[in-house]
Amino acid sequence: MMRLQVLVGLAFLTGGCGPSMTSSLRFSDIAADTARFPLSFSSALVDESGIVKGSDLHVVGKLAHSASVCEGGKLDVSDAINGQIVAAGGEGVINLRIETQRGDKCSAVKISGSIVRR
Repeated sequence: MMRLQVLVGLAFLTGGCGPSMTSSLRFSDIAADTARFPLSFSSALVDESGIVKGSDLHVVGKLAHSASVCEGGKLDVSDAINGQIVAAGGEGVINLRIETQRGDKCSAVKISGSIVRR
């Protein structure tokens, strides 16, 4: 299971500096609760045998998924990620990257990475 608490907006600052400054932070939940493969923000994977270094992995595809999530909502990307890894014949994702672009009440989410196998 992979669960991330992602800040989908910036702190909106008003009122100048000092004690009168206020901020509002908005969070949404981006998860891969039923991902069947390891996902890593680094260039290595962790599996049942331990750490698999990036030098022992071969890139077999690129993960690319776009979606949107509204303030306080949950976005589960498990099916999208599982499908792309299976289609590429991969064993996991390294260099996972999640980008968000804040809209009025919702945010655009882009998820990317390298699909790899040994």
